[in-house]
Amino acid sequence: MIKIPRRYDRKIESEIKEMRAEDNQAAAGDILGELDEARQQMEARWQQFLEQEEIAETWAACRDYPEVF
Repeated sequence: MIKIPRRYDRKIESEIKEMRAEDNQAAAGDILGELDEARQQMEARWQQFLEQEEIAETWAACRDYPEVF
């Protein structure tokens, strides 16, 4: 087994930590992107739900109070 001088060993460890930090940052960016996309999808679904509820309430009002409409 080759003995690596301590100063190089620390440099290698430092570079590995830096690479891991970059990988973690990239992974975090990917996750945030996915979360933002999921949030946008949920907002769109919620908006559709609210619109459907509004339509249902309007139809119920028309059915219950035909003289108003």
